[in-house]
Amino acid sequence: MTYIAAILLVLLLVSMATTMHVVIKNKQLEVDKNDLSQSLEEKQHLLSVLFHDLSNSTTLLSLLSDSTILAMKDKEGILKNLGRVSGVIENMSELIQHIRKIQSIESGKSTIKLEPVKLEDTIKSSIQLVRKRLDKKGQHIRLEILNKNLKAMAEPSSLNQSVFTNLITNASKFSPQGSEILIKVSNRNSAIQVDIIDQGIGIPESMLSGLFSFTNETHREGTHGEEGSGFGLPVVKKYMNFYGGDIKAFNNRDEIGSTFRLKFVNAAYVDTSIDTQIVAKRSLSNRDKDVLEIHH
Repeated sequence: MTYIAAILLVLLLVSMATTMHVVIKNKQLEVDKNDLSQSLEEKQHLLSVLFHDLSNSTTLLSLLSDSTILAMKDKEGILKNLGRVSGVIENMSELIQHIRKIQSIESGKSTIKLEPVKLEDTIKSSIQLVRKRLDKKGQHIRLEILNKNLKAMAEPSSLNQSVFTNLITNASKFSPQGSEILIKVSNRNSAIQVDIIDQGIGIPESMLSGLFSFTNETHREGTHGEEGSGFGLPVVKKYMNFYGGDIKAFNNRDEIGSTFRLKFVNAAYVDTSIDTQIVAKRSLSNRDKDVLEIHH
């Protein structure tokens, strides 16, 4: 009798284990299906953004054709329109490069090599990249950084051109004429915090939760009617994930303007010896989790 009971117990355990395996497998397939669906949705939205912006750009280029420019008699008007043509071409190229690079990283075809980046120098360089925009609105940037030698783990080019430039441009876009934008850098031991604080119109509560999503509609005009694709902030979020960092946005307590808070890995807490390569790579097992891998 005991022998039969033991056999029945074993059969029951085997049955339970098999059932659990099937449940887990089905759950994993459901997760993979949802991940694939989300990935396809993001890619479709990226393409729609690309086509929309390129369509607008080509329309503007046709309006600013050579015949139009040549028909103008004053030198100032010609130079102004040539500058607009140059700006449109530059924006088109930048948008295409952003999408190509992100897709390449997420498909595993390329990686971002991280290195210690001095934040003061990078932020100052980004400010210069958007200087004309700031001057046009009479805006001033105040940089507060107690430790001027703070270095964050990041990829220099994308940090400069895709992260800080995007965020400073965004702060300027939604801030009034003559206002101040504060960039505050502080040491949080193993992390570095960068706050970009503006005195602008703030962020509608309905937009906050989806501000960094490629699939949510976040496009709106700036204080001077500036246009945008709504593509900049999701790009920033992607790169911050690649760096192993994070970004959040919230409206200021005094209800004037908003703050974008970035968290970086402090390079002082990372072994960056000559024979060590820090690489940010997408995890294949969980597409929403970015991992830092150290290769010797």
